[in-house]
Amino acid sequence: MNKQQIPMKQNQVEKSLDDYSYRDLFHFFINPEFHIDKLHLAKEFSARMHCEAAEYMMTDHEDNPDFPDHFTYIEYDKEKMNQRLDYIFQRLFKEKYLDWCDAGQPVSPDSRYWWAQTKLHLTTYLIQREPYHLTDGIWLRGLQQGPMSSIQAKLFSIYIDELGNGDPQQNHPNVYLNVLKSLGLDVPSINSREFVDQQAILDISFKKPLLTLTTSLFPKTFEPEILGYTLWLETTSAAEHAGLRKILERYNLDPKFSLLHTAIDNNLNGHGKYARDAVDEYLDHIYKTQGQQAVEQHWKRIWTGYVAYGTTGTIDDDLKKLFKQQKELTPRDEFIQLIKKKSSFAQKMHGSRRIGPHNYLLNEMFASGDPQTLCDELANSDLIVKGHPDKSKFLNHAVSFQGPMYQVSDFFYFTLFLFIKR
Repeated sequence: MNKQQIPMKQNQVEKSLDDYSYRDLFHFFINPEFHIDKLHLAKEFSARMHCEAAEYMMTDHEDNPDFPDHFTYIEYDKEKMNQRLDYIFQRLFKEKYLDWCDAGQPVSPDSRYWWAQTKLHLTTYLIQREPYHLTDGIWLRGLQQGPMSSIQAKLFSIYIDELGNGDPQQNHPNVYLNVLKSLGLDVPSINSREFVDQQAILDISFKKPLLTLTTSLFPKTFEPEILGYTLWLETTSAAEHAGLRKILERYNLDPKFSLLHTAIDNNLNGHGKYARDAVDEYLDHIYKTQGQQAVEQHWKRIWTGYVAYGTTGTIDDDLKKLFKQQKELTPRDEFIQLIKKKSSFAQKMHGSRRIGPHNYLLNEMFASGDPQTLCDELANSDLIVKGHPDKSKFLNHAVSFQGPMYQVSDFFYFTLFLFIKR
């Protein structure tokens, strides 16, 4: 029996959903076969997010980052639904891309793309998006096998496009990994515990992709909501990636990831049309088999899925706090603070290990109360290759999953990454 499947002892209290972090839950449900005993938590999480969305969608929201009525519910009418989706697509594309281009493509702190002020800001943002983009398409992983309906076929067509149609060079998660690698980032396997333990990634960044992981495990139970997820993603993706493409190009990064999405996520003959057609066919079938009242009920669930995927796990507030922290402290300052914080513990942990050009004993350096000198010795040691985190032994060994300093502190890895990068 896999050690992760060992039954609980009788005197152990079963943990509830709220006892786990988003990163813990992400790890469970990216690897569901090893966590079958927690599947009820997956279903509970999806149901909770859907309940929150069902309440949110009943009114406009002035504080919505897109526009107040983006997610507001309307009763189902095929023509009105298509008009509404056209309105959303056109408004998002205008505001996120066309107006932004007309304004000179600003990335200032008060602009729409405040997270791309510098390459360092952009790197921080792209790191936060790892869990989301490296699970691209996963909301459809539970699609029916064997004989399938026209609805299932349309969704499957979207799914295989996201995965590259058998070509690893076109696989969307692989293409995103290439962007991260070009920034000097070595990303652990998404199925590993090391992946979710990357403290450079905020816990909130796991929440949106967690929803797709949990819902996809119950493809029949949440069939209408999954249609809604598809509708949201394929309606909004083109506007999102049009701007991101320009930003990637600005910092000399390969824009292929965004080009792939803008090419296939469109309402004319791409994923946007597939998503709408799938919803139309699904509701037509409901009408023929269950009647008009059932159509309204199922449409409400579809729109709930749209809203849930669109509003769950917004990272803006947490990311702005992180940027503020970075602005107030240089990477060197923050690294020195971490040395101070850990010195009482670290001065007993390094035995006879020495560091830097002066070959100081590490334990003595931590005990000296002189973190500035320790910082300098580390920076000038063979453990650090300045400007190249990926080539620095301190990152790719000491604080890696296999290294002696794995998980030594909350933001140690990311702070050190910034320290080396600069």
